[in-house]
Amino acid sequence: MPDVQDYTFNLNYLPAGHPVLDVDVRIRLIDHDALPNIDISVISPDGQLIRVFGVTGCTLQNWPIDVWFDDEGTGGLTACAALNVNGAHLQCLLLPGVQNPNVLNGFDGDNASGTWTVRISDVTGGNDGLVTDVGLKVTTPEGAMQVIPTDNFSVETLTFTESVNPGDCNGPSEIITRVWTATDPSGNSSSCTQTITRTRPSLSDVELPADYDGIDEDILDCSGSPWDTNGNGYPDPDETGWPTIGGLPSRMAMCATLPGLITTFSFRSAKAPSRSAAIG
Repeated sequence: MPDVQDYTFNLNYLPAGHPVLDVDVRIRLIDHDALPNIDISVISPDGQLIRVFGVTGCTLQNWPIDVWFDDEGTGGLTACAALNVNGAHLQCLLLPGVQNPNVLNGFDGDNASGTWTVRISDVTGGNDGLVTDVGLKVTTPEGAMQVIPTDNFSVETLTFTESVNPGDCNGPSEIITRVWTATDPSGNSSSCTQTITRTRPSLSDVELPADYDGIDEDILDCSGSPWDTNGNGYPDPDETGWPTIGGLPSRMAMCATLPGLITTFSFRSAKAPSRSAAIG
């Protein structure tokens, strides 16, 4: 490990003057055989330095440190091996290795906004050792933070593929499965699936055109004027109207979605007997 190593933590997203309620420090250090040479401190954004670790003894073999230093942590440490506790919370140690529950309280009420530093020093140098974990937890009042999230995401392309599963007489007329893919300018993409179910109409959904009976519509004149627009001599659905579903002409689509439907239309005039035409 270097003689002096600083680890910084950026809390600039907090509003200026935002107060500290509590500070805890995470340390994991291995393979150092002279822990009295190790000095660990925390420096606040305002420059206040508080030492959180110093011991006597614990030499001549590797004594790992694997703790959170925490004023509310466990006290009563009596052995070097008790520093290797898989990240458990212990009270800070000050020379000559006496634990103190009020060390980190020195930050309470200070400004939390800005850059914090955890400094680990080897006061003599020349020793081996590896720092694997360094962390800092700064607790502040709830509800006072004003973090404004931003995102530089934009969609470059939006495409889709789909498959159609035809239905049967006992269910939907068809189910469409559509997969949308959005890709951003960096080539990152994400997909989602949309399912569209086309519900089969029933006979009660069919709306028939008006009757040409002199009540709904005028009786058609046998001369074909003015209704016989195609000149075939009889009124057909293109002239008198197709059934509709939801206000839309159904024509053959109606027959496809309502298999076996046969509808008969009757027409009559004052000069000729009734005639019928059927579609289905």
